[in-house]
Amino acid sequence: MSTARSNLLSRIQAIHTILSNPISIDTVPVPVSNSAAVAIRNGCTVMLFCALESFVRDRSLECANSINQSKIPYSHLSDDLKHVSIVSTFDGLSLATRGWSKIDKIQEFEKAAVAVSSGYLGAAYQFTSYSFARDKSNVTADDVGLIARAFGVENFWQCAAKVSAKAGLSIPTKHEDLFRLLARERHKAAHVSQHNVPHSWLQSALSHCISIAIAFDTLISTAIHNLNISGPSVGLKVTDSHIDFLTLKPQRNGKWAALRPSAIRASFVENDKATALARAMNYTYSRNLSVVCHDFGGRLTEWVTILG
Repeated sequence: MSTARSNLLSRIQAIHTILSNPISIDTVPVPVSNSAAVAIRNGCTVMLFCALESFVRDRSLECANSINQSKIPYSHLSDDLKHVSIVSTFDGLSLATRGWSKIDKIQEFEKAAVAVSSGYLGAAYQFTSYSFARDKSNVTADDVGLIARAFGVENFWQCAAKVSAKAGLSIPTKHEDLFRLLARERHKAAHVSQHNVPHSWLQSALSHCISIAIAFDTLISTAIHNLNISGPSVGLKVTDSHIDFLTLKPQRNGKWAALRPSAIRASFVENDKATALARAMNYTYSRNLSVVCHDFGGRLTEWVTILG
């Protein structure tokens, strides 16, 4: 299972719990800029966007490391993935090691040099922790689109809304605009002393964050899955039409039902969520489906892609 996804979902759940606490709600009609509620919400906004940035970077690395090298040797990688593996590594490394001692910097660059040259020299190629959007302090909407394109998703932001709708998420505007709004709010929360993130906005931002993350995850995971099965000539080219979900929902009797898209009857029913999720993973892999879990209120709380 994805550590990057688990980390994102745990952060989102932590913020959801905080927002359920009265301390995060203003007690007077006009919020006081240095009140505990405003400070908590501003801090949660920074935390939320940081979690989304980390997810994009870390999940990209997980998926890249899932490429079957016996099927896809270095010479068969796309130019975009080669660029990520080599050029982006050194761009990110240059930023990350600013202020390091000369000896520490040399050692880190030596390790990176071995990693990025491995594939070209005939050994197993390596993507490094500096490979994906580490060349700047913050991940931008353009960065997300470029990373997705490297995996074979040409128009990520156009695909994202349709993928999210299939997962049962309703989003009020374009996903690219939502990402930019999240980034702006994070910047204001961190740097503008009088800024106040509204409680209602932050609540909705949690589902927006999940919507962006699930679209990114499923699209690049599917691209790698297809690449490993079909090879580079077929594998790299993924759109929202390649994505669909099996949805797990709790029932009034305490059991969990698995529903295919547009299906009236459940594909199967299990006594608990853990058993349903385990069965769903076996069920979906051969059908090229990902899995989403909803709670009683219809909130999407978890998902698993084809890659796990």
